[in-house]
Amino acid sequence: MIKIVTLLFLSTLFGEMLSPTNGKSLNYTHVLFEWRQVPDAVSYELQISTDEIFNTIIHSVNTDKLIYIDIDNINWQSTYHWRVRAIYEDDSISDWFNEHTFTTLNPITSTDILLYDSEKYQEGITFLGSYTPIELDGSSYKFTAAFDKNGDEIWNTQDNNIIIYNTNMMGEFYGCYFNEGQENEYPPIEFNLDTEVVWFGPTEKGSDHDLIQLPDGNYLSIVNSYRNMPVPYGPWYNQCVQTYGALVCDNYFNWRGDKIVIWDETTKEELWSWDTFDNYNTDDYDGVNYASGINGGNWPIGIINFEFDWTHINALTYVNNHNAIYLSSRHLSRLTKIYFNIDDYDDPINGEIIWNMGEDMPSGDVDCGDDLKFSWQHTISVLDNDNLVILDNGNLSDQYGGEDWPYGICECCNDNNPNNCSMELSSFLHDQFGCESSNECIIGQSPKFSSVPISRALEISPNEIEDGGCNAEIVWEHILDYELFGLASGGTQKLDNGNYLITTAGITSIGGVTQEVSESGQIVWEAKYNLDPAALQRAYRVSSLYPVSIYPIVKNFESTNGSPCILAHTGGSRIEFELFNNGREDEQFMCEIESIDGDWFTSVVETVFIKSGESEIVRFTGNIDNSNISTNNILITLSSVNNKNILKEYEYTVYPDDSICMSDADINFDSNVDIFDI
Repeated sequence: MIKIVTLLFLSTLFGEMLSPTNGKSLNYTHVLFEWRQVPDAVSYELQISTDEIFNTIIHSVNTDKLIYIDIDNINWQSTYHWRVRAIYEDDSISDWFNEHTFTTLNPITSTDILLYDSEKYQEGITFLGSYTPIELDGSSYKFTAAFDKNGDEIWNTQDNNIIIYNTNMMGEFYGCYFNEGQENEYPPIEFNLDTEVVWFGPTEKGSDHDLIQLPDGNYLSIVNSYRNMPVPYGPWYNQCVQTYGALVCDNYFNWRGDKIVIWDETTKEELWSWDTFDNYNTDDYDGVNYASGINGGNWPIGIINFEFDWTHINALTYVNNHNAIYLSSRHLSRLTKIYFNIDDYDDPINGEIIWNMGEDMPSGDVDCGDDLKFSWQHTISVLDNDNLVILDNGNLSDQYGGEDWPYGICECCNDNNPNNCSMELSSFLHDQFGCESSNECIIGQSPKFSSVPISRALEISPNEIEDGGCNAEIVWEHILDYELFGLASGGTQKLDNGNYLITTAGITSIGGVTQEVSESGQIVWEAKYNLDPAALQRAYRVSSLYPVSIYPIVKNFESTNGSPCILAHTGGSRIEFELFNNGREDEQFMCEIESIDGDWFTSVVETVFIKSGESEIVRFTGNIDNSNISTNNILITLSSVNNKNILKEYEYTVYPDDSICMSDADINFDSNVDIFDI
């Protein structure tokens, strides 16, 4: 069930318990608790209990913050009660603000996780998107789930049929939901941690494989494109003629390409597009080099389906300082960089190809990379040093290698019937000659080497040429064991500590795997998903469920005449807010002030960059004139530049008080100018 949400968090009460809201059902076990500031309070006590009278307190903590994230004490399928109270400078305490209840839902996966080296692990949470459904309450749902370092499932999409495509690493998630039975079964969406949809793409469009939001707020994705084209000559041609006749095969066969589209954030109108039929040469296709023994077998499947899956673009990204879109065409075994000026959608050179990298084909349009021998790859990301990171699925790898291909399996086979092989000497060899010289077979058997394809994680330097083109080289590779060969899907992400997160479907019995691998090739962490079949999308490591989090502490926030208010000196004056970034990522925030009634403060927006775990002061100046009104109610709005889910509004009352010191010499903002300001 898809939930649509309008993002707004409004708080008007002081000592109010904000999150989780009372009665909420949570699809995660890492829980963010938040409450409002209380006048004169110096810290707060939070209690979490499994019973409503707080006889069984599972966690109690004192903190001077207004946000506390619990990652250790909350379990699935449980009900919890929580409450908060203020602690004052003289150690007196307030009454409990309130008591709220929340319930956690079901875990949905049966993942096995192994941590091999805790010190080398890149801290964070691993998100996995899967087309393979899980069973929940008697029904099947495609899903996304997240796992912590120790193997615990800590978040999932429950029965919402949501599959993650991408994330900006700051708490925004882009993907699709499975809309079974519709013409376009995978419409694009952006969703939040509560699996609420915060943006819907065009309902008539399905989004294939990827979706990102551009810096200008619009969305970049991939949709299908179709043309009637001839079937080229090859081993598959006679199959087509026998099935559909020469007229169809020579003129009207259905080719499916791809179109890169940009949709307007608000209207969903298509603002710009780039069609593979207009920019790639149809002389290039999977199987075009069949005479050299290179053929992925896409044409025979296409003949059966009366639809040739020509380009199969499965990943894209946009790099602002490159003015470029990068994309991965799986069935052409090609990476492409195209020019795009985000400041001018009508720029006449938008869409021009800067380079093509991959398998050489008849058009001659590939600039470099034929010697890299990647094929049917997935994901593409661009590092700060301009290198590319991909998963080379390697469907054609053994064909590229020819007779000297070193990777394969070694079996003992009957001398009289070489196809009758009874024992596997090694599941995976890097040396076929070691197999041929093996003496482990019994009398009447001989060792037989069978080549197999391999998958690799790659980091590639494009080595761009100034006037166009490239001279690409592999700067890092990790060859996956044979049982981790991924025929389809998967991906690679380079992590902040230099490790690589590699996801592959693997062979059928594996059920899908993600490995964190060090630069030296050591396996640091491994997740085995136990899916059947392992129709994975991809996986990402992010810093936290809450990479961005913020709350305000108001200066001179006191209780006057029994009511909480901000005290400000009359005349030209200022009020101050200390903004705390409680998230795991550095972030830029916006803080806006607006007078609800009165005119003591004009509307102003301040932008402030705050490092993780630190705070910054924001000041607003105004004219405190109590000749006509005695107070002024204001609205403070906090938002995150890179996470639209962070949008909070707070109402305050400003009260004039000439005892408040607002001197610029008050360096430590304690409303006193003294030795501590030196």
